[in-house]
Amino acid sequence: MHTTTTTTAAGAATAAAAAATTTTTSTTTTTTTTTTTTTTTTTTTTTTTTLLLLLLLLLSLLLLLLLLLLLVPLLLLLLLPLLLLLLLLLLLLLLLLLLLLLLLLLLLLLLLLLLHHHHHHHHHHHHHHHHHHL
Repeated sequence: MHTTTTTTAAGAATAAAAAATTTTTSTTTTTTTTTTTTTTTTTTTTTTTTLLLLLLLLLSLLLLLLLLLLLVPLLLLLLLPLLLLLLLLLLLLLLLLLLLLLLLLLLLLLLLLLLHHHHHHHHHHHHHHHHHHL
């Protein structure tokens, strides 16, 4: 029974794999300590630039709003047929739903009529339980 050779081979293989992984990870930790020394310049210029950027953003937003206001009627003109089609589809769906409801109501009425026609009078037999007093 040769059982020790296979286990030792497996152990060696795992050890080799572990060694390979450790060598690869140790070479990628020396290139992230050279880009943290150029962000401490003057602070007065940054505030002015941020204000200017905010003003530019506001202006761009206003321009976008104006464009939207100008585009809305055009879009509406373009979308009017689509909206009309959608409304027609919705109306058709509503009509179909109403028809289905009417059919269901008719079926219910028919069922009720059938039930009313076939009325079986059930005679309930009352069982008198005699209580035995101990």
